[in-house]
Amino acid sequence: MSPSPFKASREDGKSDRVVIYDAVSHAAPETFYSYDDLIKVLGRGLKVSADKMRVYRAVAAANKTLLREDRRYLSVVRNEGYRIVRADEHLDIALTKKDQAQSYLRKGMDLLKHARLDELTEIQRTLHEGQLMILAGVYRAVVDSERRHDRQEQIIDGLTRRVDKLDGGDIEK
Repeated sequence: MSPSPFKASREDGKSDRVVIYDAVSHAAPETFYSYDDLIKVLGRGLKVSADKMRVYRAVAAANKTLLREDRRYLSVVRNEGYRIVRADEHLDIALTKKDQAQSYLRKGMDLLKHARLDELTEIQRTLHEGQLMILAGVYRAVVDSERRHDRQEQIIDGLTRRVDKLDGGDIEK
């Protein structure tokens, strides 16, 4: 009989994701969890001790469920732990993640642009160049979309200022 491909590391069979989710899912915004708190929570029922990397992976996995099920998100508090963010913070966090994604797209293109093509087989080179074209197209679409969005925001801001100026002027409301 071959060994099972998966063996639960906890007696209760729960994954790290579920353990973190269960621990934080009903918390109010601004609730803080130190790394030590989360290491203790994750360590319960384990034969090995938990560490910050295990917490990091568990929180990343639990955040997906927290967002879908509870519309909550755990954000890093640098060198201290995590906290449940307020709803008004989601936009800033999302924009930061968008910027990070755009940066990763650019880095991916750089990797493909600066590879030593002479060390690749003909098939590898064809696949490589095709992937570069696709990635460049995706990156260009993201940059163009951001430029259009920024332009629309400028127009809306200008219109808002004009309306505010008119409201404060001699025109009757």
